[in-house]
Amino acid sequence: MSEIQNLKNKIHNWLAEGGIDDIETSNEYADFQLMLSNAFGLNFNIDVVKLKQKSMLQIVIKLVFPTEIQQAMNSLDDEETLKLLESLKRELLKIGVDYELPTKLDGITFAKFVYLDDITRTLFMESLTVVRNAALFVISLLSERFMTGYESTPPHTHLHVSSPYG
Repeated sequence: MSEIQNLKNKIHNWLAEGGIDDIETSNEYADFQLMLSNAFGLNFNIDVVKLKQKSMLQIVIKLVFPTEIQQAMNSLDDEETLKLLESLKRELLKIGVDYELPTKLDGITFAKFVYLDDITRTLFMESLTVVRNAALFVISLLSERFMTGYESTPPHTHLHVSSPYG
């Protein structure tokens, strides 16, 4: 079995142990790409990509903002937009993810890179969780700011235990 196949199998097993389903998708630039749909029960699609000729994995999630948030962000004046984006960038740096904000502010892409020399189950799953947390943070921040009365995520959605909150 090749090193790449062995790595892919390890990741598949780690995900399965965490209760996360994956589907292999084709990508001409990658040795493999695994798509995790409904990751953590939050309806996120996360890609785990091993690019060709690279000794790292990319864990990537792209959020597309709901129309209401896009419209609200576009209604801000330049100063308010700049303050919001700079605050958002600082927090994402604290969380430890790379990010890309498109100029028309219709969504955001987060990525975490894991070097293959260092990969362990713990490091991989922690990196996956960091990407998830970045997405939850942005959803929560924008929902609080622009969609009052909207609960961005239900409590306890990623655990397989009953919630004391119902």
